[in-house]
Amino acid sequence: MKTKLPPDHEISQNKSAFAESVDLALNSHRKTAKITVRDKLRLVNDELIKFKDTGISYRIICALLADKIGLYVSQQTLRDHCQQELGFGKRETGKSIAKKTLKRTSQATGQGTQSGSGKTQSITDERGTGQLSDAIRSHSTATDVKNQITEQTNKIFNALEDY
Repeated sequence: MKTKLPPDHEISQNKSAFAESVDLALNSHRKTAKITVRDKLRLVNDELIKFKDTGISYRIICALLADKIGLYVSQQTLRDHCQQELGFGKRETGKSIAKKTLKRTSQATGQGTQSGSGKTQSITDERGTGQLSDAIRSHSTATDVKNQITEQTNKIFNALEDY
């Protein structure tokens, strides 16, 4: 299928109508890019970075954002943003702490396997007991820190409610 091109004088005559259509299209409201919550969070990165390593919960930060800026964001979205873009660390759950403690405990007591006569034997070095108590002590310290963080978070959240 061949198309016939319009003559030059016809293009010149219709050029002003085309120019008006172009101006109208460029000046009309159009959506060019999707704006996300993450884009809005990037605007306050300077302030969010101050929360790094403070132990303040994401729930409190979300409440501050909603109250002071009017930016409503879920805790999960805020957590993802802070971890991916600001380098916040991931919190360890009680299960992961227990697994690490169990692993350290088994390493500290020096338990291993020997395949002499087909039986598994337990080997404990002289310092095994001391290392075991260190592992238990570090677990209780982690629990104390978690309790302190929870207490501080509750105090800050209560202060926000009073504000």
